[in-house]
Amino acid sequence: PIFLQKAHILASGSEDPKEKTNVSLYFGIVTCGAGILGVLLGSEVARRYRKINARGDPIVCGIAVLLALPFLFSVLLLSKDHLILTWIFIFIAETLLCSNWALISDMLMYIVIPTRRSTASSMLIFVMHLLGDASSPYIIGEISDFFRDGADDNLTQWVSLRNALMLTPFIAALGGAAFLFAAMFIVQDRRRAEETIE
Repeated sequence: PIFLQKAHILASGSEDPKEKTNVSLYFGIVTCGAGILGVLLGSEVARRYRKINARGDPIVCGIAVLLALPFLFSVLLLSKDHLILTWIFIFIAETLLCSNWALISDMLMYIVIPTRRSTASSMLIFVMHLLGDASSPYIIGEISDFFRDGADDNLTQWVSLRNALMLTPFIAALGGAAFLFAAMFIVQDRRRAEETIE
């Protein structure tokens, strides 16, 4: 939300603390709504697509992540000048990115044998948090501080955060490509797990 708070300050010219609180509130509402819609939408699209393509789950995940990329870039580039459009793009990007949550768990459960599922699930959660919300704020902060070079004005802070956050779409693109790569092996992996169970 700090990036959006700086964008709001630059767009409105106001540094009212209530506005900062409102930006955080709006971000939370948009994120919750996008998360719920994304999970429902991703699950339903994958369920339907799986009927015609057994590789449907990772393909839906990969395409959703790749479709989110232009919206992620747009948020970073337009946030200072087009706040309403930015909120719309955030909602779309988060919906697309959240559409894979249920599918990832589902794929994990059907490619891992039952006696190893709890370990696999724990490892997945650990790695996702380690590479995601645990380390990324620090990494983005360090990159932003590098670009900011000690400057304290709102425009420089917004630009430095924007430049640091530009890493996000590229990492997301790698994730989308990884899902599509996984689609090549998902059917065989599922078959092996089922054969092991039998």
